[in-house]
Amino acid sequence: MKRIIGIIALVLAGSLSAMAQTTDNMDRIEICKQNYRTLFGGEALTGQGSDPEMMDILQKFIFGDIYSRGALDLQTRELLGYCVLTTLEAESQLHSHYHGNINAGNSPETLTAAVIQCLHI
Repeated sequence: MKRIIGIIALVLAGSLSAMAQTTDNMDRIEICKQNYRTLFGGEALTGQGSDPEMMDILQKFIFGDIYSRGALDLQTRELLGYCVLTTLEAESQLHSHYHGNINAGNSPETLTAAVIQCLHI
């Protein structure tokens, strides 16, 4: 439980440290599309899935708003997200975020070490 709180605190610190920070030349939809393409190699906001509207809202919020705030780089954000997903045992999302981490520049060894640290309770 302490590990979860610590990880969430790190994520929030990175997100809240510069809440007023914006990217001048791109809006949140373009930022979302760019981040999603970089991490997963596909297109965001495709209107697919069992609830397309909810998926579009989540993608704009996560990859457009949250990923554009704070001082953390994409590589660190993905690693933190991977740790949170590991701790929450969110198996359905871990596979895609594993590849997102690789695309962001994290090595498989780094991800293995992160998982081991998350599992040490």
